[in-house]
This record gives sequence, structure tokens and C-alpha cells, in this order.
Amino acid sequence: DVAATAAHDGSILLWGTDTWEQTAVLNAGVRVNSIAMSSDGAKLVAACDSGRVRVWDIASKREADLNVDGSNDRVTCVVLLGDVRSVAGEEKRVPQYQVAAACADGRVCVWNLASAKMEGCYKVHGNSAVYSLCAMPDGGLASGGGDMAV
Repeated sequence: DVAATAAHDGSILLWGTDTWEQTAVLNAGVRVNSIAMSSDGAKLVAACDSGRVRVWDIASKREADLNVDGSNDRVTCVVLLGDVRSVAGEEKRVPQYQVAAACADGRVCVWNLASAKMEGCYKVHGNSAVYSLCAMPDGGLASGGGDMAV
């Protein structure tokens, strides 16, 4: 199993949870505000000051960007929504995740992680920054912003 920590210098450190020794370093290239890892440990996402969400495949260290349309504002927080689901007619279980990102311009944007397609971008806190996100047990999403609203 792997754990991850992030720093404002853009580095993300991966740690083996059996020995708690550092196993790898990922570099976002910009300040990282928040990270999240998929429950299967295969993907890591980072909220960055560049207005992007960086996505890494942990095994291959391949990375990609999810862009927040029309914004260069910082992404303040990121969470992964979803779980591992059975494929119809098969015994194989396949991860199905969405990425939700909180933005400094008051929006929360959601992507399908597998396709990298944006599913929606919602202005939920007016012009106030969104600072936190919480995945709810029922599949919903709660957000907190600079407007002091949840």
C-alpha cells in the first residue's frame, strides 16, 4: 500500500505503508494545495495553483492534466468520488471514479476520471473561493466557501 504527502513546492512524496520509507517523488511543477488517492491506490490527483488538476497513475508514474475551463485561478481542493463496481456479466471489478475540484473563483468542477471528460462545472459559492469538499456516503458532495456557506 502507498500513502502520499504534498508540499507547496510542488513535490508529492509517495511512502510505502509497510516500512514508511519514501518510494517515489512526483512533481506537479507548481504549488499543490490538496491531494487525494483512489481507494484502490491506483490514481493520485492534486489540486494546483495553476488552475489545473494533475492526475498520476501510481504504477507507471504517467501524468495528465484536467483543465478548469475559463480559469487560471487556483484549484484549492480535490476529492475522488466513486468506488469499484462490477462489470455487467463479469466477475471483474472495475474502478469508476469522478474527480471533483474546488476553485478559487467559486466553482466546483467534476470530471470522469477514466475519460478525463468534464461532466459539469457549477458556480456554488458566488464569487467566493471554494475551500473544502467532502464526499458524502450517499454519493453527494458538500462544499464550503469563503461566503461562509456549506
